[in-house]
Amino acid sequence: MKFNFIDLILLFGVSQGIFLGFTILFVCKNNRKANKTLSLLLFSATLMLIGRIFLFKYYTPLLYRLAMIFETVIFIFGPLLYAYTNKLLTNHKKNLSFYHYVPAILHLIYSLGLLFIDYKDLIAMIKAGQFDFIYITTELLALLSNMFYFSLTYLMIKKYKMKEKNELSYTQNVYQYLSFIIFGISAFVLFWIISFSNYFLKFQALSYINYSSIWISITVFIYIVGFYSLKQPEIFRAQLQHKKNTVKKERVNHQEMERLTNELDNLMITKKVYLNHKLTLSQLAKELKTSTNNLSWLLNNVHKSNFYDYINTYRIEDFIQKIRKGEHLHHTLLALSLDSGFNSKSTFNKAFKTLMQQTPTEYIKNLSISV
Repeated sequence: MKFNFIDLILLFGVSQGIFLGFTILFVCKNNRKANKTLSLLLFSATLMLIGRIFLFKYYTPLLYRLAMIFETVIFIFGPLLYAYTNKLLTNHKKNLSFYHYVPAILHLIYSLGLLFIDYKDLIAMIKAGQFDFIYITTELLALLSNMFYFSLTYLMIKKYKMKEKNELSYTQNVYQYLSFIIFGISAFVLFWIISFSNYFLKFQALSYINYSSIWISITVFIYIVGFYSLKQPEIFRAQLQHKKNTVKKERVNHQEMERLTNELDNLMITKKVYLNHKLTLSQLAKELKTSTNNLSWLLNNVHKSNFYDYINTYRIEDFIQKIRKGEHLHHTLLALSLDSGFNSKSTFNKAFKTLMQQTPTEYIKNLSISV
């Protein structure tokens, strides 16, 4: 049996998916729940590719039926993506409820039912178009299901990024990783929508985007996960503790607010705790001998800022003082930003631009002109 270029790409995705599905379980001991779900996600993507190869390359009765059963994973992919992101970001230990997998179970029962139909009769029925409505309906539901869970995943990441600014003074590498996953899934869904639409509308301008594009995007998705899991395994360990809801939000009286304000100023100005690039809300609250709720209330209501912006304001001021002393003439801007408490160049540049409305280089240039 001959294989074309696309087949070779898909075979690479299959081998990559199987390899990663097993090895990723050993990447991080502290995040086993999320890694188990990620392995299932990779195996699901791999089964999609295997099903495609079987369906288009081999037409033996057994393999053809197996390929149809493998198509069940199109209803599992979305829920697994959402479950993995949820466990990665929130350390959520519970699995998704049973109802998330009902469509996959129904499709599996339907596929198993086809095993009781004679193969020749089944092929004749397919060629006669007796399954066209079922195929179209199934694919439409699968597409809508994946779009729904992709949207939930995107909204979860967006919501968590906002929450993170109230908990951490730095940004985690996990977002770069998740951004690439979102990019890969976006391409997968977009190609699927175009391919499905072209089946009815026959857009000539988009005829080059077909179902082969979907399979290639799945391979790219597997490769992206593989690259980050092997090159940057620490990304799977990056997560915050899941904060439990409190019945009543704490408030501070005038005397306590004055104490916290004075001690906070001492920690920031004298002790310069902001130089700790891994500083968190809970760590600072412990230094102040108060709760995280009290500290958040103080920052939000008195300083009119979230934790992330509040800490980085001091870091920016520290960086500016170094520039005014001329330290940038002997050290790189990256080195000075790290010495000021930032954990990465991207975090520093973004924080500086937000606060100063110009880049560090522009600030130095304008400072030189004014001098």
